[in-house]
Amino acid sequence: GMGSTFTLQLPFQEASKPNETTEEQEEKINNPYLATTYQPFLLNGEKANVLIVEDNVEMNNFLQQILSPYFFCQSAMDGQQGLELLNKRKVDLIISDVMMPNMDGFTFREKVSEIDAFKDLPFIMLTARADDQDKIRGLQLGVNDYMPKPFNTQELIARIHNLLKNK
Repeated sequence: GMGSTFTLQLPFQEASKPNETTEEQEEKINNPYLATTYQPFLLNGEKANVLIVEDNVEMNNFLQQILSPYFFCQSAMDGQQGLELLNKRKVDLIISDVMMPNMDGFTFREKVSEIDAFKDLPFIMLTARADDQDKIRGLQLGVNDYMPKPFNTQELIARIHNLLKNK
């Protein structure tokens, strides 16, 4: 009936990289997802244009936050808005969710494939629908990559870089 007391002691030692500037340290503190060696991907001297089609506002903002240091990001909340943006602005790569209102990612990919000017755009499906049937359906529709959520941010950036470089 007296209870117990536990004490946990953790050793603490501050460390920093000697070559890292204060500005670089602050950027990593403010955005821990930027721990990568990639530089902005340039096409004709400008950042490549990535269209993010994602209906979840928080995920959409998160994707823009992690990708904007490397790419120019545009966003749409569903496939219908994505198609409208494709017709208005230059796009070099598309990242799309599957489950969205108005037009889901599969239908969006089908519509993009029907337009000659856009059918060869690199296309990544980034979705919570990770079962094999959905993945195979996406690949059969011509997506270049199918990544399940949650995802590794560095892997996503690497895959985007590779698709744009190979394009």
